[in-house]
Amino acid sequence: MALTNPQNIRVDAFNSHVRHLAQQEASKLLPYVDKDSPEAETNAWDFLGIGETGPKSRDTASAGNETGRQWSRRQAVAVPYVDHELVESQDPTMMMTDPNSKLIRSMGMAAGRAYDDIILGAAIGNANVITRSGAVPTTTPTALAAGQIIGDGLSPISFDYLAQVVKLFGTNEIDPTVFKVAVVSPHQVYELLNLTEQTSSDYVAREALQKLNASGVVANWMGMHWIMSTRVPVETNDMRSCVFMTMDAVGLHSPQDVTTYFERDPSRQYAWRPQCEFSAGAVRLEDAQIVKLIVAETGTLA
Repeated sequence: MALTNPQNIRVDAFNSHVRHLAQQEASKLLPYVDKDSPEAETNAWDFLGIGETGPKSRDTASAGNETGRQWSRRQAVAVPYVDHELVESQDPTMMMTDPNSKLIRSMGMAAGRAYDDIILGAAIGNANVITRSGAVPTTTPTALAAGQIIGDGLSPISFDYLAQVVKLFGTNEIDPTVFKVAVVSPHQVYELLNLTEQTSSDYVAREALQKLNASGVVANWMGMHWIMSTRVPVETNDMRSCVFMTMDAVGLHSPQDVTTYFERDPSRQYAWRPQCEFSAGAVRLEDAQIVKLIVAETGTLA
């Protein structure tokens, strides 16, 4: 006799491993900033301006050769960040996988992305410049100098634009041997992969072309380490900001690094409370160490 409705007792199999959806899993920029972590709300970096040497006037009571070097200070303010979820006490017993450990890992990845947002925001945003009149400090939000901005957002990234970036670093007396980072979006990488100067052995050593790094750009091309990031800021629709900087360009103040908790909350019927938190702030330390390039990027940007 034939089976009746065998589909009613068929087995539904599934993989017990929980996968995280595609996402940036760690900070890409933390290794390339000046990080300092005293336990304080604010942290400041002091700078001494440039001076020049001149010929000495002999046999004079007042030489008059004082340059008058200027001292300056910039400050980062730490802001607390938090990410938490609620897991009912019964949930772990009803799931094959304990959700708490997976949530903690997801929170850690989100924290890494938040660090990149903080760094990029400080790189091209307003910097807190501290001045004093007597004993009273004054904080002045200061925009990136206009001379450090290249492009009007009407043209895509190009070899000429990048040559202008290299020229500007040189004009600012940033030595060519100083380590520099280029942060661009996937669309700029697409443009660069179609750029002859980046993909032809007429311009780049054949061995280098065979070893394209994870960003899709030849390692150390144009004297920079290339980072592909979806976190680079949007100027306006169809315009994107690319950030080029040295490791002395941005100061990161992080009095509390990423910290995770995993406790029961008696106020919520003893549900589990996985939580991740940290405190951080950043400041652009020196405009000369950063170049902002505004390029066209077709399509709606998010």
